[in-house]
Amino acid sequence: MEVDNSENIPPQETLEELERALLEGKMAKSGSHEGATKDEMLRMMKELRQGIGEEIRRATDDLWTKMESEISDLTRSTACARQNKNVNSNTWATAARSVCS
Repeated sequence: MEVDNSENIPPQETLEELERALLEGKMAKSGSHEGATKDEMLRMMKELRQGIGEEIRRATDDLWTKMESEISDLTRSTACARQNKNVNSNTWATAARSVCS
């Protein structure tokens, strides 16, 4: 049986109208809407979207860099711990930091 969710998903035009209304509301609060044309407001909305996208990309890149660094450190420490005869193989990852730092 197929479920029709079309009622729950607003059409694209409605989403765009909501975005415009949100932007207009923010602009009204800041007073920056004074004298702004519809095209200027749409341009500002586009810039806002691009800015959000850039922030997400930057945060993702930072997170990826941290993860790569952490993986590299753990790999190096684990290899060192494996070579150390005093470290039990079950504790390589946990002992690596203290034994091989």
